[in-house]
Amino acid sequence: MARTTNEQLKKQIDELYKRLPNGDLKLLKVQVLEMQDDIRSFVAEQNRLVKRLYNPDNGIVVSMREVQRISNEMHDKLDHYFPMIDKMVLKMGYFEKFKDNVVRALWISYTAISGLLIKIIFWE
Repeated sequence: MARTTNEQLKKQIDELYKRLPNGDLKLLKVQVLEMQDDIRSFVAEQNRLVKRLYNPDNGIVVSMREVQRISNEMHDKLDHYFPMIDKMVLKMGYFEKFKDNVVRALWISYTAISGLLIKIIFWE
């Protein structure tokens, strides 16, 4: 391989300057530094979000697991109490029928007593 001369290096550097935006290295350096700051802020934000998600004390994942556990407990309790509730509903149906029969018996007795009183008052 042949050695690179100073003239060739100068030509290559000049070509690099021409390819840069407006040939200005300072502008490129500022843009790179801004991109580094943006990347640092993204990394910090990502770390904050990861901490918020997976925090063992009050993270979102822990909260969702707690909600799921409570939901499963409620379903288990409902499965346990549904037969009791069905029995209560059935008993309430019996009580409603009993109430209807008592009301019917009272109306019949009121009618009978009213009829007897009317007979005693008017047909004696």
